[in-house]
Amino acid sequence: MVLMIPLGIILLGYLYPRLPIVAPYGLFQGFDPVQNAASNVEEEGVLGKQITSLVCRALSGGVFVLAFVSAIYAWRTKKTFWAPMVMAFGSIMLLAGQSYGGEAIFRVYLYAIPGCVLLITPLFLALFDRKPPQDRPSRARRITARTSVAVATAGAISCAVLGLQSYFGLWPIVLEHRQQIDDARAMAAQSPSGTSITMLYSSGYPARSTSDYGRLTEANEYWDVPLYALGPEYMEGFPTPEKLGEIDYNASVSDTPTYMVLTRQSLEAMQYYGFVADDEVARFRQWLSTNSAWSVRYQDPDTIVYQYQSR
Repeated sequence: MVLMIPLGIILLGYLYPRLPIVAPYGLFQGFDPVQNAASNVEEEGVLGKQITSLVCRALSGGVFVLAFVSAIYAWRTKKTFWAPMVMAFGSIMLLAGQSYGGEAIFRVYLYAIPGCVLLITPLFLALFDRKPPQDRPSRARRITARTSVAVATAGAISCAVLGLQSYFGLWPIVLEHRQQIDDARAMAAQSPSGTSITMLYSSGYPARSTSDYGRLTEANEYWDVPLYALGPEYMEGFPTPEKLGEIDYNASVSDTPTYMVLTRQSLEAMQYYGFVADDEVARFRQWLSTNSAWSVRYQDPDTIVYQYQSR
């Protein structure tokens, strides 16, 4: 308990100078654990996205349930469990008043993992060390041992397969190629302050991978905000003639370069999450390729970078 005092001082000492940065994201949005635990992606997306989300939730929920069962086992067997139980379930209290912009559940699970491991490990060790009663016939003991091994093996394989799906399910969207990284870094280094780089979805073109992003952000904090981040209202029916005209107008009144970046990963992400329909993405690509005000500055198999040219 005494340790809470210096930890609290460290927390406040770190948070207070950075309050202007944190405050716009919201502090203690209210007691609504269900809403605070909700995802920031409201669309259902394609079937693959739904399956991956279900698998991730099932694995995460399974770990919490197993940790809870392990805590009961530790309590019943007089083992130490208070410290790991607080570590495992204390982070859930974050959901009582904070949403983290729809990403609180990720932090809750991240903070809970060490405590869950400390709770679950003694239960597993006890199960593996457990010996069948000697009063049973030898044949019954062998069957019991084989059944236990088979169940444990099947469970481990199932969890491993589900874990692979959870881990690799988003790779087509998040994996970036060397050409994309090199061009993004070169563009950030060569672009003057005030440059605007817009994408449909921020994937495949790491514009903030070098310190140059600091200089660009100081001039325009929205210089690389993707279109999907403008909200579901903006993406509804996109691309409408009004929104396309707005993109053209904003580029025309700027005295610094304006780029529109289309990457394979970003286009797949828009389809994966269901932000826009496939034909709407195709119409936007067609508009860029046929609009004389936009010319191709860079292109590789996974990326096309358009630059606005004043008429």
